[in-house]
Amino acid sequence: MHQHVLEPTHVAGHILGVVITRDTDDIISNVEVVDPGLTDSNGKLTRDHFAVSFNARVSKPAPIRKTVTFRKMGSIDVKAFKNDLNSFTFLGQDDAVTDLDEIVNSFNSNLTLLVDKHAPVKTKTIVLRPTCPWFNEELHDAKHIKRKLERNWRRTKLTIDHQIYREQCGVVNETVLPSGSTSKELAQAFSDFFINKIDKIRDGINVKIRCQQVPWNEEQTDQIKYFEDFSPASKEEVKRIIIKSASKSCELDPIPTWLLKECLDELLQPLTKIINLSMEQAYVPKMFKSSRIRPLLKKQDLDVDILKNYRPVSNLPFVSKILENVVDARLENHLCLNGLHEEYQSAYRKFHSTETSLLKVQNDILQSLDCNNVTILVLLDLSAAFDTIDHGTLI
Repeated sequence: MHQHVLEPTHVAGHILGVVITRDTDDIISNVEVVDPGLTDSNGKLTRDHFAVSFNARVSKPAPIRKTVTFRKMGSIDVKAFKNDLNSFTFLGQDDAVTDLDEIVNSFNSNLTLLVDKHAPVKTKTIVLRPTCPWFNEELHDAKHIKRKLERNWRRTKLTIDHQIYREQCGVVNETVLPSGSTSKELAQAFSDFFINKIDKIRDGINVKIRCQQVPWNEEQTDQIKYFEDFSPASKEEVKRIIIKSASKSCELDPIPTWLLKECLDELLQPLTKIINLSMEQAYVPKMFKSSRIRPLLKKQDLDVDILKNYRPVSNLPFVSKILENVVDARLENHLCLNGLHEEYQSAYRKFHSTETSLLKVQNDILQSLDCNNVTILVLLDLSAAFDTIDHGTLI
């Protein structure tokens, strides 16, 4: 039995203090209203504040317990891990094996076995504390990223780091998923929407290609060297790309990226073999096509319950990104050597950005003014353009 003493609240001369139970319940008993003899600021006794005391038969709810699994990746002995790698035989080391999917599966499986040995999955039981319904695991991770970005900004004092930090603040302060559906239903809804969206874009591209007749310049094509195959990558090139890459990991990676970099000398041979075999066969392994897709709200002020307001953010395995970088280097070299770049393209080109694009526009305006010409600057609404593409129409 617990005794609670409640003081009613005084509002506009009325007493607010109500104990409500069913007449068949015996949770509340011995209800008494007591005059505590309160006085106002002048020392005058007041009769509009009373204390309500009662006995309440209540019990504390049993704590909810949950079993969670985890790995202590930070406690891995890197030296011992390397020793095991040196004694391990990867399937890709055998030149007779050319099945790329089989090699990649073996590579990931063997690394997973080593991780299980050095950082086995552990379980523990935790007590779930009552939390705010809006504070979920995703928001917890977003706040963790925000604190990390804030520390980086305060360390570097760079404007770009501050901008990245502010953008993450917007992510933390926003509801990032629609409401009213279970996780399974919501994942299926996003999957259907994004797949249909891609199908519409592809259909629009096919229509655009069929409608356009690009003139063929025979003289120009005679000077262009055709891109027929990919040159193999060296171990030094693969190592350089991996070292320069960000140490981000995906849930689909067999080992975290930081550990892969620590053991790069031991893993460089099978990694290079996988990349070169992929380019030689012109085939991307199935595991490299799998990704974790998260919907991201395009703008903070958009309706969170409308699926078209989200864009898919894909997290690919780390090695698949290395393969992309190796292939991109060869395609970029071919485009530069043959002058195939779009003259005014600024995006996705080295040493080209929005800054170079703005400088080009400014220079054109100034030159036009110097020649006493009438100059008109037309601004395109990029958001409207992207919305048009969302509906499957290319402009």
